[in-house]
Amino acid sequence: MGTSDTSKLDTKTEPHPSLPKHLEGDALRRAWRIVCWAGLLGSIYYQFCILGAPRNKWLVDLGATAGDFGLIAGAGALAIGFQILGAHLTNLLRYRKLPWMIITITHRLLYSAIVAAPFLFRDPHLRMMWIVLFVFLHDALAQTSTPMWFSWMSDLLPRDSMNLHWAQRQRFITALTTVFLIVMALGFDIFEKHGYVLLGYTILACVGIIAGVIDILLFHWVPEPPHTPLIEERFWSTLIEPVRHPEFRYFLLLMAYWNFSIFVAAPFFTPFMMKHLAMTALIVQMISVASSIGVVAGSNYWGLLCDVYGFRGILQVLAVGKVLAPACFLIALPGQHWTTALLMVLMFFDGFLNAGTVLAPQGVMLKATPRRNRTMYIASANFLSLALGATLASVITGKFIDWANDLGNLRVGSYQVTGYHWAFVISTLLRLGAIPLAGKIRDERQVSWRELLPRMLSWKSFVVAHYVARLQSSESEFVRYRAATKLARCRSPLAIKPLIQALNDSALIVQKAAIDALSEIGSPEVVEPLSKVLFDPASQLHARAAQALSRLGHPQSLRALLRGLRSADPRVLRVTAKSLARLREPAALVPLISLYHEVSDETTRRVIAEALMRIAEVRSVTEVYEALKPPVVEAH
Repeated sequence: MGTSDTSKLDTKTEPHPSLPKHLEGDALRRAWRIVCWAGLLGSIYYQFCILGAPRNKWLVDLGATAGDFGLIAGAGALAIGFQILGAHLTNLLRYRKLPWMIITITHRLLYSAIVAAPFLFRDPHLRMMWIVLFVFLHDALAQTSTPMWFSWMSDLLPRDSMNLHWAQRQRFITALTTVFLIVMALGFDIFEKHGYVLLGYTILACVGIIAGVIDILLFHWVPEPPHTPLIEERFWSTLIEPVRHPEFRYFLLLMAYWNFSIFVAAPFFTPFMMKHLAMTALIVQMISVASSIGVVAGSNYWGLLCDVYGFRGILQVLAVGKVLAPACFLIALPGQHWTTALLMVLMFFDGFLNAGTVLAPQGVMLKATPRRNRTMYIASANFLSLALGATLASVITGKFIDWANDLGNLRVGSYQVTGYHWAFVISTLLRLGAIPLAGKIRDERQVSWRELLPRMLSWKSFVVAHYVARLQSSESEFVRYRAATKLARCRSPLAIKPLIQALNDSALIVQKAAIDALSEIGSPEVVEPLSKVLFDPASQLHARAAQALSRLGHPQSLRALLRGLRSADPRVLRVTAKSLARLREPAALVPLISLYHEVSDETTRRVIAEALMRIAEVRSVTEVYEALKPPVVEAH
């Protein structure tokens, strides 16, 4: 897709690169398992050092105001602009792994400069400026390496199940990280109660940095598929291409607006709970754990829905749900037990939605962008949506909250309105505006709400997502077989694509279960993949595929079986004839009669005769043989 392309956003006509042989099947599962375990260590790094409540408590104890929190969030968001540099470097590289590892390890080690700030400076203002500066430098290195990693991972994964693979990784990481978050919160609570917040956070950050470095080192064992650099392309040409693409340009504007509306409130939830609601770091962290549990619950679900139904309808649903978070914070009151319970439930639901807000836009960037310049598309999206949208929202809102608080708080009975509350009101209104905007995104799958909503609200969709994840990720043949049989009982169209992929499973028993499950679902979509199994000369499942096609009973399956009569393989001819006999379709009579006269193999001719007997409903195969005898020409 060049810069002059004014067609649709999707690139479904562009074939996804074939995976190298050593990355198929079990090899891909092993590589992805390393990626998942490394991601867990990376998540521990971010939670212990950056995202967890202990760092926010540490900042509060250092005297950070809402404006400081806004600057810190803004510095991190602004650094996303370095993805442009990272994308350009990725386009020039033939091998991405080593440069990515060097840059990312440096970025992890650099966080020690932030941890050292209280020991280096006594002046609060100077200390906070040092923290903001090194947050920017630390995140700039991280963002420079991000396009290299995404380019590598998008080449590693099959296109049709990319969202679900990411969802499985997200679910695995979040589930185990939740355990570490609870341990972290309980441990830090001991330091907080004894007044050693600085020491407690310093220990946590050191543990996090060590885990973060090990995370990167594990990627030494992850294969890197071939990458073709764009040496002949000019930097300006690759940079401007995503913006000149009209459909992608609209996606960029939507994500910029989306993140602006989110970051007007999101960076200030934690300081609001600690300052206005007087919650301890332990309580705040437990509320955060509820969000993590929500991500675990929603990852496979949203990943499967994105793979099957695309991203437009999903983004609209998510936009509706994300309105709830700032609205609930508006009614929270300090010192009330129901407030803690409300925020627990709220953050679980918000985490459930967050699983989708990560996967849906990520699906656009990884699946609906051209491979040759994908890194620049990703960098542009992240730069405009986060570096600009999130930075402006964080910095402006932080200053606004400090200004509003300095003016004095408004009291309505026992309810106190602060600058935080005004920010949450603005965020709620802005999030409402994202709902109609998301509906205007073009998607290769034009799915109606009538089709989407029943699937989304069905409990069966969660069950299907669970078993699809097991089918794709488990190393155990028996577990994958059981997952396929469970999907057969569900009979859900959501399972069709994963089951089609399972037709190439390394275990024959899983392939058999996948064929049976596809025939149970009974959709016309399954005819073509089952036909490929039937006509594959290397397949050991001709009979099973033919039986599945006969059970479907669709006109498409009949046509597929009739095509099977043109095969040169006697095994395919025999199983096809038997399946046509089960269908008892009169349209098969003439092709079977023609085939009978063309073949010389007696076993095949007998099977054809028996099929003709059943279809024509004659009393015995002898009658068929008599009818098929060539007419005797009398000599004159």
